[in-house]
Amino acid sequence: MFGVQSEKKYHDDFSKPAIAPYLIVGIILVAALVVTLSAFVNYLAQ
Repeated sequence: MFGVQSEKKYHDDFSKPAIAPYLIVGIILVAALVVTLSAFVNYLAQ
């Protein structure tokens, strides 16, 4: 279905409920984006 992996690997990939790592990385990336935009706006405001 997706890519060229076998049907078994496809089911193995989607059977593991591991959302925590993605959630942590997402929060870190959003925080980094907010800090970067805040610093950029402060730089432009000077």
